[in-house]
Amino acid sequence: MRSETYNPVDMILQAYELDTTRMPLVNSHELQTQPPDVCIKLPETNWSSLDWKQTGKPYRIQSVAAERVLWEKKKGRKMPELMQWKRYNTNLHELLNSQPASRRMEVRKSLLANLKKFRLDQADEAVQNAIKLKIWNYLHRKEDALWDPRGKRTFFSGLKVKKPRILLLGAADGYDAMVMLSMYGGQAQLVDYDDFCKTDRFGKFPDAYPFLSRAPQTQHWHVHNKKDFDIEYVVKDIHKLNYGKEFDIVMSAGLIEHYPDKYKPLVFHLHRQFLKPDGYAILTASRNYAKLRTFYHLMNDRLNFTYRELMTAPQLGLLTHQNGFRIMRCGYVKAHNIVIAKEW
Repeated sequence: MRSETYNPVDMILQAYELDTTRMPLVNSHELQTQPPDVCIKLPETNWSSLDWKQTGKPYRIQSVAAERVLWEKKKGRKMPELMQWKRYNTNLHELLNSQPASRRMEVRKSLLANLKKFRLDQADEAVQNAIKLKIWNYLHRKEDALWDPRGKRTFFSGLKVKKPRILLLGAADGYDAMVMLSMYGGQAQLVDYDDFCKTDRFGKFPDAYPFLSRAPQTQHWHVHNKKDFDIEYVVKDIHKLNYGKEFDIVMSAGLIEHYPDKYKPLVFHLHRQFLKPDGYAILTASRNYAKLRTFYHLMNDRLNFTYRELMTAPQLGLLTHQNGFRIMRCGYVKAHNIVIAKEW
């Protein structure tokens, strides 16, 4: 009998076809190896010469979800921040796991039923839901702007680390840490004080989702899944952690945008507090551009529970510089600005 020897990597890749984008029922599976659609690295910048008059200030999302407004009116006090985050995470998780075809059918049925009975208010709501569904499907499934694996993989490449220890603050589903682990190996600590993030957003992250990366030595393409990664998820307030300066990479994904100006230095302090000498601090922040402004306007009642800003890359870079970091790389991908920095 003829015997054949298989390369384990090739066997894994047989289940995934490179240079394709698959559209399963819920999330896009991006397996493209060519350069990303959007990955802009700013030219070398004299950050000391910039000021806020030149860059402008971040764009504040002013609208607040009706549910929070009604809760605060009824209770006569501000909705607790943890409750705000639980509402946001629950609603976002529901969106991430919605099946566009079945949701379109539900919305269509609701619209027709309300039109037949001349319930115009409900019919208008159904139309609004159809628009929101279309926007969500476009941004997340077609553009893949929320996760953007090619853009982030390209921007995160070239770091001088080997099997790093990674800390992701305000981890949510842990996506950015998993991109890093697929590229560099190592171990990641994910921290979030909403237990729903551990049990559902990360705990129920799709097992089959492919993280594509190149092996550092051979440059061959590899595919990893969540089960391949060494991850510990800790449910705790990020301001009450007792780690030392023990991490090669300290990351936050869309964290800085939720802090008003007077509290932003706390976020940079957290990155500095746990970072090894010569380690990398990596921050991402949602971009200020028309599509995302429209998205948060339309998705107001689903997602706008917390303080939120949208920024430009120069604004994120200036914040990072003013808080005592040396910027190694700054720019943006589809929906996010990214800065990679080290301590002076």
